[in-house]
Amino acid sequence: MHDYRKLFLSKEQYLVDRSTDFKSKIPTIINLINNVCGLSIDWSYPDNTEKLTELELINIQKAVSGEAQESLVSIISPYIEPQLRKLFGEDLKYQIRVSAQVKSRWSKQVTEEKRMGFFSDNIFYEHKTQPNIAFPTRAHQDLDNNGNRGSHTMIFYFQLTEAVPRSSALEFGKFDNDIGMLRFSSKWGYPNEIDHDTQEKIDWETPDLTPGNIMLMTGLTPHRSSKVGQVPRVALNVKIQPSNICYLEHIYDASLESIRDENSLKAKLHIMKEALAELSKKHRLLLYELAVAEFLLGNKVLAKQTLRELCLFDIDDKLLDKWIVASILKKVMYHVTEDEINCSLNLHERIVPLSSGHAILETINLYS
Repeated sequence: MHDYRKLFLSKEQYLVDRSTDFKSKIPTIINLINNVCGLSIDWSYPDNTEKLTELELINIQKAVSGEAQESLVSIISPYIEPQLRKLFGEDLKYQIRVSAQVKSRWSKQVTEEKRMGFFSDNIFYEHKTQPNIAFPTRAHQDLDNNGNRGSHTMIFYFQLTEAVPRSSALEFGKFDNDIGMLRFSSKWGYPNEIDHDTQEKIDWETPDLTPGNIMLMTGLTPHRSSKVGQVPRVALNVKIQPSNICYLEHIYDASLESIRDENSLKAKLHIMKEALAELSKKHRLLLYELAVAEFLLGNKVLAKQTLRELCLFDIDDKLLDKWIVASILKKVMYHVTEDEINCSLNLHERIVPLSSGHAILETINLYS
């Protein structure tokens, strides 16, 4: 069985597992979705994939999120849950929610124009009349998209349609040297789109998207859709955000037992901070959790300095203010307000359940 710890320990920050029998489940998944949508063709075959209309693709999305959801969870869970226990331990709180990653078709002009997206009711739209599936996914890293809930957010990606040359493919970006947050900008409407000039410098590669393989990425994996979009693409994904950071023991072989020896929350937090500080010297992903621990200890300046160290560019100080507050509010930076940044309430009273700040406190509770 594949060692999924390599996902977090490698510079690549993505992994392809070819060792499972997931391919044998694809016909069952297609039939399940088709029964909900009223489709009769096996659209996992390239000739049939090309026949899918935009409306049928939208209906596939709706089926996955709706009537087919419970059955899909039961099919996919055996490929996820054993790995979660190995990486995150038995105390992880999570819910498996399957989403459809669907791309339809677009012209070459779409990839050449500077698209200005927009938000409506906190939902991002690429266009006023065309659905988002008619546009390639913008280059980004998922930490912010997942409400800044942790660097060890884990995304499972299951391709259902053949990766033919004329279909849009998932692409991963390579880090030159250090792992970290790449320069991003909201200039074109998408709050954490990787800066266009930065994108040009990244070495993008397409993983082995053979149906049956399971792709995995973290909250810092740079990714996007390829520009080609002549044949539709259908995949499923599941995102897991750790509810605690007990993975320090399971992935990094750290011991948190000394937390039990302390009585005060501040002393326990200090032990957690020291453990993160030592581990982050080698594993830069953990700089994020170290920053959050510093913030919980009341060291906002140090917290912001640590986030700055995680960035591979000179980040604006105002963005750092938003980012560190987002870590306890389970929010994307774009939606953090000035009032939330300047709030005078006790910091620990503001921590939102399932936020990154809450995950650290939950870990302390488990070792108390």
